Amino acid sequence: MGLALELVAGGNPFDAATRALQVTLLWRGRPVANHQITVISEDGETVRRHRVMTDATGRASIALVSGRSYLLNAVRLEPADKPPVVWQSHWASLTFAAARG
Repeated sequence: MGLALELVAGGNPFDAATRALQVTLLWRGRPVANHQITVISEDGETVRRHRVMTDATGRASIALVSGRSYLLNAVRLEPADKPPVVWQSHWASLTFAAARG
């Protein structure tokens, strides 16, 4: 989409055969290595939260559980260039529901 920070799905979470979703984190179109992605999922009764790290190529694998809804989130902080603001943040999110199957 051309956003500064993006999470790009490398597969189809709506396909019941998809057991893990590969995602790539991009900063200004380039892969971001060794960066945290927070994974929050829920099934209407329980909420689970964990973190994964991107690899050297900016990719991470998200294990999927059938019927759960997911929010993937990554944040990048960097010094601001206009005082009195000290930091600026960029956020990337991806939401979907894993196929029931």
